[in-house]
Formats: sequence, C-alpha cells, structure tokens
Amino acid sequence: MGVFVLLYIAVAGTSIPLIKLLNGRFHGSFPPPPDWISVRQSLWVALYITTCAWLQIPRVLNGAMAFFLALCFAAIEVFLRLRERHLYGY
Repeated sequence: MGVFVLLYIAVAGTSIPLIKLLNGRFHGSFPPPPDWISVRQSLWVALYITTCAWLQIPRVLNGAMAFFLALCFAAIEVFLRLRERHLYGY
C-alpha cells in the first residue's frame, strides 16, 4: 500500500512543472491561472496514474477503462475551470 502513496507523490511532484508550463502557454485571452490550479491538476494526473496502477494488479485495467477514467477526471477538471473562470475570471 505504501508504494501507491509514493507513486502518487512522485507523479504529482514531477507533473507540476509540465502542467504549469501548459497552463501558462494555453491560457488564451484570460490571465494565466494561479499556481494552485496547476497543483490541483497535477494531483488529478497523479490520481489517474495511481488508479491505473492499482487496477493493473488484478488485471482489470484495459484501454477502454483507462480512457473513460481519464475522461471522467478531465470532465471534472473542465467543469471546475469553467466555474472558476465565471466566478473569478482566471
């Protein structure tokens, strides 16, 4: 169980700079988002990777399940970003 915690921390920590770069590059006409949004998005990425690794143990993970799991996480993040843009403007 400890390996999943370490995997989560490792993926979250290494994906923060990449996601910060993508958020800074593709913000469009809106101001760049605050740093905590990049941290939240990297935590989503880490949760996805850790969940896929956990589902791989009993050999339950397949391509369709991985795709729909990523789609669910992306939809949640899109709705959160739309709400933040509406309320706060970033």
